[in-house]
Amino acid sequence: MVQGGIEMKSRTLCRFILSLVLLVVFPAIAEAGDECGKQSLRKTATNDHYNFFDVNTTLTWIGNNGDGSFDPNTRIGGFYWPKGTTKTAVYEDGPVWGGLIGGRITLGGSQYSHGLQAGPIVGSGINARPDNPNDPRHRVYKIQKSWRELKATEPALYTAMRRDYIEWPGDLGAPFIDKNADGRWNPPQLDADDWQTGGDEPRFVGDQQLWFVANDMNSSVTRRLYGSDSIGLEIQCLVWGFAQDGIPGNTVFKKYTIINKGVNRLDSMYLGYWSDFDLGSANDDFVGCDTTLGLAYGYNGLPHDAVYGDAPPAVGYVLLQGPIVSAGSPLDSGLFGFEYRVGVRNLPMTAFMFFLCGDATYSCPAGSQGAVPMYRSMQGLTPSNGSLPLDPTTNQPTRFPLAGDPVSGRGWIDGIYRGPGDRYHLQSSGPLTFAPGDTQEVTMAIVIAQGTDRLSSVALLKDYTAGVRSFFNNWIRGGGVIYPSSAVNTRFSGSTANIDVRVTVPPSTMTSINAELAVLDGSVVVSGPLYDDGAHGEGAANDGVFGNTLAAAARRDGLQLNITMTDTHGATSRWNGMVTDIPTAAMEITDVRVVSDNLNNDGIANPGENVRYSFTLRNSSAFDLGGLTITAFPEYTANVIDVDTLPAGTAHPMVYDAG
Repeated sequence: MVQGGIEMKSRTLCRFILSLVLLVVFPAIAEAGDECGKQSLRKTATNDHYNFFDVNTTLTWIGNNGDGSFDPNTRIGGFYWPKGTTKTAVYEDGPVWGGLIGGRITLGGSQYSHGLQAGPIVGSGINARPDNPNDPRHRVYKIQKSWRELKATEPALYTAMRRDYIEWPGDLGAPFIDKNADGRWNPPQLDADDWQTGGDEPRFVGDQQLWFVANDMNSSVTRRLYGSDSIGLEIQCLVWGFAQDGIPGNTVFKKYTIINKGVNRLDSMYLGYWSDFDLGSANDDFVGCDTTLGLAYGYNGLPHDAVYGDAPPAVGYVLLQGPIVSAGSPLDSGLFGFEYRVGVRNLPMTAFMFFLCGDATYSCPAGSQGAVPMYRSMQGLTPSNGSLPLDPTTNQPTRFPLAGDPVSGRGWIDGIYRGPGDRYHLQSSGPLTFAPGDTQEVTMAIVIAQGTDRLSSVALLKDYTAGVRSFFNNWIRGGGVIYPSSAVNTRFSGSTANIDVRVTVPPSTMTSINAELAVLDGSVVVSGPLYDDGAHGEGAANDGVFGNTLAAAARRDGLQLNITMTDTHGATSRWNGMVTDIPTAAMEITDVRVVSDNLNNDGIANPGENVRYSFTLRNSSAFDLGGLTITAFPEYTANVIDVDTLPAGTAHPMVYDAG
C-alpha cells in the first residue's frame, strides 16, 4: 500500500530560475548627472526598446537590453513612485552573473552599460547564433487582463496592447495557454469585438505583465560592461504585478530565465541583482540587508529628503526564488517554473555587498576592468582586495556587511563607515555549476514602503517584505498558479489493484481533473476523471478534494500518477509524477504484533510506552518482486528495511532481536 504523495512532478531540471521581489516604500527623484561615471559608461544600441510597468502604485521602465528602472526619455531614474509624480526611488538596476570558464573570471548582465542585445539565440552549442536584434518581434511586450476595456478610454494604449496580445511570442518562450494541447504556440485569432475565436492564449501571471528575450552574443557590449567575452546565454525576462491595494500594490515582480546555449560550462557561478537606488535626492542615502528576509534595501540617511520631505520611503529587493541546486535529501523540494519539485532546493541570498561612490575600498565595479572586483562582490568579498569585510561591532568577518538593524541601532549599520551619500548594492546567490544546455530561474520583487519618517519606513518595508513572501508563496500554492497535492491508496482484489486517487486543490478553482496511471516510459495503463461531488469517497462535495478509484491489472513494475487540471478560466496544466512507485502486485502485511513494550510488557501499545513490533511482508501476486523497501510513515530513517528479492507466493517475516 502506498499512502501520501510527492508534491512535485518528477522531471529533469536543467533550468535556473531567479525570482526577484522589489519592495518600494517611496521613490525619490534621481538627480541627473555623471555620478561615478554613470553617464560616461552608458551606451544605447539601435535595437534597444523600452516599455513600462504601471498597473499599481509604481511605474517602472524595462529595457530589452537588460536595463531596469531607468527612464530612456529623461535619461534619469525610471522607478517612479507614487505613479503619476516625477518622484523616483531607483536610478537604475539590473541582473548580473559571473563564474569561471577554464579558471577565467567571466561576467555578464546589465549595469550602467548593458551586456545584452535583443532577441533569442538560434541553435545551441557550436551552432548557436543570435537572432537579428533589430527584428521588431524582439521588443518588450506588454499586456494586461483589462486591455479590451481600454478601447474607448485609451485607444492608443488599446491598440498597442491588442497588437502585443495577438503577436505574443509564445514560440520564443513567453508563457501561454496551450488551448489545443498540441505542444506549440498558435497565435490567437480575434473577431471584430476582440473575442477569441481560435488559437492559443497568452498566460497571464499577473494583472499586467511585460516580457522580452535577449542574449549576450555580442562581445562588443559584454566587453564594455565588465571586460568579458560573450558566453552564449539567452535571457527571458517576465515582469508582472497586481492591480491591488496594500502590499501587492507596492510590489513589482521579476523573473529571469537564463539558458546556457553556448559551449562553455560556468563553474562557481553566482547570480545577482545590482541596484543604484536614489530615494529622492541621490546624495543622502543609506543601505542595508536583512539575511532572514533575503532583502537588500535602501533608505534615507537624513531625517529630511529634498524630494520626499520628512517621510522618505525605503525601497527593497527581495530574493523570492534563488537558483536551484541538488538537494541533500530526496524529500527536499525547490521552486522552479512556478511549481515545487522534489530533490532540489533553492539557494538563498548568500552574499551582500554595498558600494560607495569614489571610495577606494568599496567603489562600485564597472567598465572593462570591473570583472574581478564584481565577482569578488558576488561572493561577499571586499571588491578592492578580495578579503571578507570585518564587522566593526563584533570584529568578525562576514559576507553580509550592514546586516544590523537601523531602527534599533544595533549591529553594523550604515553610517559607521561613512555618512549619508550616493549608495549602490548587490545581492547574490551561489555558487552553482551552469553547464551547456542548463537553464536556471531567479525571481525577485521590488517593494517600496513609506512610514512617518525614514526609520519607520525601514520597519514598514520589512513588514511588507514578510507580506510579499507570504503573498508569493500563497499565490504559487493556491492563487495564480494552482499547486495540487495528491495521495493514493492501493487495495488488492485478486489480480486487480484498485487504486484510490485523491488530489487536493483550493476549493472552486478547478472545473475538472483527470488522472492517469502510467509506467516510467509514459505508456498509460489506466486513466479516468476525478470528482469533487461527495460520491466518490473523496469527502464532501465542492471542498477542493477530487477523487476516484482506478482499477489496474497486476504487473511487476510500479506506476506513477499524472494529472491534468482545467481551472475555472479554461487554462489547462499537467503534473507528471505526482506519486511514483505505486504497486499493483498484491502485497500484504500480516502477523503484526507487539514484541516489546517497556512499561508493563502486556503486548499492547499503551500511551507513553516505547513499543517495538514485528510483522510479515507477503507477496501474494504472481510475480517475483525485488528491490523492496519497508519504511515507517512518516519516514523515520532509523527504521528502513531493504528486501532484495521476494518470490511470488513467499513471505518475509521480521525477527525481533532483543539484543
